[in-house]
Amino acid sequence: MPFILYAIIDNDQIKGTPANLIHLISEKYKVTLEIISGNTISAFVSKTSSSKVDTSQDNVLKHAALVEVISRSYSILPMRYGSVLTSQEEVLFLLDKNAAAFQHVLGQIYHKEEYSVRVLFSSSHNHEDKRENSDTPEESIPLVLQGNTANKNYLLKKYQNHTIEERRKKYSDDVKNVFTDDIQKLTSCYEVKKPHTAAFLLDAVVLIDSHKKNELIDIVVKMQAMYPQHNVILTGPWPPYSFTNIKTQ
Repeated sequence: MPFILYAIIDNDQIKGTPANLIHLISEKYKVTLEIISGNTISAFVSKTSSSKVDTSQDNVLKHAALVEVISRSYSILPMRYGSVLTSQEEVLFLLDKNAAAFQHVLGQIYHKEEYSVRVLFSSSHNHEDKRENSDTPEESIPLVLQGNTANKNYLLKKYQNHTIEERRKKYSDDVKNVFTDDIQKLTSCYEVKKPHTAAFLLDAVVLIDSHKKNELIDIVVKMQAMYPQHNVILTGPWPPYSFTNIKTQ
């Protein structure tokens, strides 16, 4: 019978089956959660009737919520939605074949939590920024672009757009530098992602020791004070999805 994988955990963390947690999760999420253990590593799993993954939004959200509940009690390697193996033997093979790699990652995330830090242009500031940069002073326009011909007007518009983007990029880089200068004092485990849209000045994930949450909040509060015109957003803690990438064998 196929098994859905939710999380990998070191056996040292589950001395004695966490029966109460398994029962509560099973009742709340209507799954029959269980633990399959290898020599040094175990997996939180549930049986499923089909190896074909149902990608409905409800199932994806339920999987993520279930993993998050487990992560509140243990340091885990979360498995992404769609991790299904066809039998208990395959689960055991996965655990034993990848035990060393799993233990290495689990050691890096032990007693740590993932947070997201984002800085976004507020809608009002974004509109002001566009108005302030829509016109370029004539004295700053290259001589070759000055004139009223259709071709020069087209090139001038391209030049103005490029100038706006360059200013915006420099401003965004300045915001990122403020963040990275501070976060490096707290943790070496952080990643600044490529922005999803132009609205993002910063999109970062960080992995910190559980007891350092207040220090991270201090960094976010400082950034909000420095950039009151923007939206500074802190979310988490989350299971450490961003810091547990591993190629299984």
